[in-house]
Amino acid sequence: KENVTTSVSNDAFDVSQYVVHFTSGCKSGFTCLRIYKRSNQIIELQYGSSAKQPSDACSQHHFKPYNAKYLTLTTMSSDTSDCPFEGIYAVNVPDDGLYNGLNDRQLNPSNEKSLLICSEQSSLNSRCNSNDHIQLQSKCTFNDNIRNFRCKGGWKENETTYLVASSNED
Repeated sequence: KENVTTSVSNDAFDVSQYVVHFTSGCKSGFTCLRIYKRSNQIIELQYGSSAKQPSDACSQHHFKPYNAKYLTLTTMSSDTSDCPFEGIYAVNVPDDGLYNGLNDRQLNPSNEKSLLICSEQSSLNSRCNSNDHIQLQSKCTFNDNIRNFRCKGGWKENETTYLVASSNED
């Protein structure tokens, strides 16, 4: 078995890259796996297409990191961290296509656990009650909704701030 590993570190985040062997059903091969450490509780994975040889797995033909989707993983622990931004923000929701892609559970206003954001008046409060707390408030014609979240971690990349949070109600 051939094992190829490279590691890169920069100021924004730690990156490790591996060539891994996989088996899926009756198919097996090699793929390039890139792991980004975003925080102590969050990692993201990117992987390429199947290659027959380990030496081809991380080639431009099989692995295109700028086009590859990310898979974000976090710990199951209840540990939290400071939210990456602070303040009260207006949540602007376009009127058209608001509910596209939402399932029935999310659309049901009587369901206490539904995440409802309406276009009338919604706000996001971050770090107002505590440094690891976010509150999403929606004041809608037919229902008001408040959801509380705890920050698991976050990072900034290319002028975009990313946040992973867990619901207090779940």
